[in-house]
Amino acid sequence: MKNLLNDKRFFVFKAGILSLTVIVLVLLCVFSCNNLLVLSSGGALIVSVPGGRAISDATIYTIELKGTNGSVYSKTVNAGQVAAFEELVPDTYSILVKGSNVEDIVVYYGSATAIVEAGKTASAMVELMSLLGGLNVEFSGTAATSNGKSFLVDLRGSSGSLYTKTVPAGETAQFERLVPDLYTIDVHGTNANNAVLYHGINTATVEVGKKTSTTVDLVVEATDFASLKEAIQSGGTVYVVNDIAITESFTVKEDVVIQALDKDVTLTYTGSGILFTVQESANLRIGGGEYMLTLDGNGQTRASPLLQIASGTVDLYGTITNSTNNDSAAGIKVNGATSTLNMYDGAIVSNCRCSNTWGIGGAIGLESGKMNMYGGSITGNSAQDASAVYVNNNSVFTMSGGTISGNSNDIAINVSSSTFQIGGDALISSDDKVSLKNSPAITIISPLTGGDSVATLTLKDGFSSGDAVLIAGDSVDIATEFGKFALSSGTIKADGTLQ
Repeated sequence: MKNLLNDKRFFVFKAGILSLTVIVLVLLCVFSCNNLLVLSSGGALIVSVPGGRAISDATIYTIELKGTNGSVYSKTVNAGQVAAFEELVPDTYSILVKGSNVEDIVVYYGSATAIVEAGKTASAMVELMSLLGGLNVEFSGTAATSNGKSFLVDLRGSSGSLYTKTVPAGETAQFERLVPDLYTIDVHGTNANNAVLYHGINTATVEVGKKTSTTVDLVVEATDFASLKEAIQSGGTVYVVNDIAITESFTVKEDVVIQALDKDVTLTYTGSGILFTVQESANLRIGGGEYMLTLDGNGQTRASPLLQIASGTVDLYGTITNSTNNDSAAGIKVNGATSTLNMYDGAIVSNCRCSNTWGIGGAIGLESGKMNMYGGSITGNSAQDASAVYVNNNSVFTMSGGTISGNSNDIAINVSSSTFQIGGDALISSDDKVSLKNSPAITIISPLTGGDSVATLTLKDGFSSGDAVLIAGDSVDIATEFGKFALSSGTIKADGTLQ
């Protein structure tokens, strides 16, 4: 009986243990199933972008996912990598991809959509659109396009981006996949001797998806005597970068412009003979622009002027100075029937002198040809006669502006067997007298606005009482203008004749 009771208790105990085990298993099952349900409720998405140029232009990609329920996921990857998103809420996602270059500028853009399902991995390939543009750079300028060998082109954007390309002469510099921006284009060109002579600057705007074309006008830049010599011999415009010592003379047979680049510069001549001789109807322009260009004779005594016009034209905007001639015409000599000297505002001829006892034309000598003085000044020159301008041999001197003053000796302008015309705001100091000899009367070509006293005249051979000293040009009233002239001896009447 006792054994039977013990067996029943053992059976109940085993049944309890079994029931407890079942309960534990059921609970574990419920917990595990709930976790499995939670894990299987999310999904994954793999986003990739195509390679090619996008990989080379953009180094970093930002991928942003936006769900319809407002959920947002973001990831940044390097070029060539995929973006793996896990545990996403099942939804339809908008995918936005931005590719940035090393300067953190977005250069590629793309979008797509993808459906993420619970327990599944979706994939999406996003096609990218370039946000870049292109630029073609061509070159102009006679000297550079004719004699250039190669051109180095630098593009610099407002954001600091820099692109560089070298092309041979005759080709276009083509830039692709540029960040849209306003670019400064800086071009340097070499000649056949690999000397850097040609330079030009321009700007161009590059737009998304477009190729822009522009032209850079190249001029010659001279930094030393060798580059200056080559530029002058080639013709065209040369910009002088810094002071240069010149040891040789030049014969100018092509049109040439010599101008300071970005500061006042001086070309100092240390050679012998004439610095510039203009021939064959060439045009030589000296100076102009914002900065002064000076031709300095270095104070040396020569048997020639610093500049001579044998045939052609010189347009003077700069300065001629410090030249000494032991003959006549120390600064500029105009010596040809087809020769012309033009002086403009800002031009200066100073400190030129004839060192001998018979020298004539300290600053300028017209042996034939024309001189037009539209502005500028002739000052501080010296000679035995005509310390400023000597006008001889049927030459024509027209002064419609500018100032002649402070020149040595009694006679500053000597007009002999030639023509002198004056008008506008021209002004000749009373100490710088004008001598007329065997010449026609002075023609007043326009109303005189330079002051109440315009010039003092000295009459020599060829003038008698009643002869015309002043002649009125068109729209000029001689009775209004005659009082602006004085005679060193004698009187000019209201009709312009000698009393």
